[in-house]
Amino acid sequence: MRNRTPWMAKVYLAIFAFAIGFGAASVARAGSDFHSTFLVSGSWNYYVSGDKVVLTLDRVDNITDPRWISGELWLELWAFPVPYSGLGQANYQQQGYKLASYALERVETGYYLYAINSGPIPYNAPPPGTYYITSLLIENDPSIMFGSRWPRAYFNYSPPQSPITIAPPFPGATPKAGLWWDPNQIGTGYTININHGVAVVAVYSYQVDGAPVWYLASGPMANNGQTFSAPLTKYFGGPCIGCTDNDHLPTPNGNDGNITIVFNSSYSATVFLPEGRVAHIVPADF
Repeated sequence: MRNRTPWMAKVYLAIFAFAIGFGAASVARAGSDFHSTFLVSGSWNYYVSGDKVVLTLDRVDNITDPRWISGELWLELWAFPVPYSGLGQANYQQQGYKLASYALERVETGYYLYAINSGPIPYNAPPPGTYYITSLLIENDPSIMFGSRWPRAYFNYSPPQSPITIAPPFPGATPKAGLWWDPNQIGTGYTININHGVAVVAVYSYQVDGAPVWYLASGPMANNGQTFSAPLTKYFGGPCIGCTDNDHLPTPNGNDGNITIVFNSSYSATVFLPEGRVAHIVPADF
């Protein structure tokens, strides 16, 4: 949702005001050296599900002085081989990959955009490698002939969302059946079985309040058996451990979003969960 109302002074989480581009440069606008200045408040985030991603940002204010209507804005997701550091980055070049881009709108001084949500948009995974993930607020500077795209604000994600590792193409071997886990995320487990190109995955996890919850996901494998994606379906009402009455069958109780598993080999995989959580799983060794 986008709103345009007069800006009022409040306490914000961060102020970002950058006039940097995808190469070192300085720009004069209409004979002056000022640039669009934005105040970004709240949180940035992204949620990947297969070949789609959702980008979110709480609020962006145009606080340029003197008054100035910005150029067109974009909210973008990038992957870099080293952490993005803005100005002063050694041998400053953006040797990264644009994963997704969402067009916003122009904003005049004293107005803002808030509750920005791209909805599912195309996600372009980078080539194999390890990357640091960054969200960028990009402006097309209208004062430059033909325009020029400049980062005006950025946010570097921390684990588990960054860094991420994209493995080489799957060799075609069958993933090992059984219990998988991420040794760095103790308490969550994945039981994986694949037969005739169809995967059944049970996930053992916890809710926000600490209560245990398990999910069942099933569906066909894609990308020559490398990728699996399906909703995380919850169930209730099944028979208890000591119950002798088998009439109580489990009943689906909605889902909490999609799980996507990308197998790097028969013994390693990357799991993409709702809310941006990422796990690097291997078969449990016991």
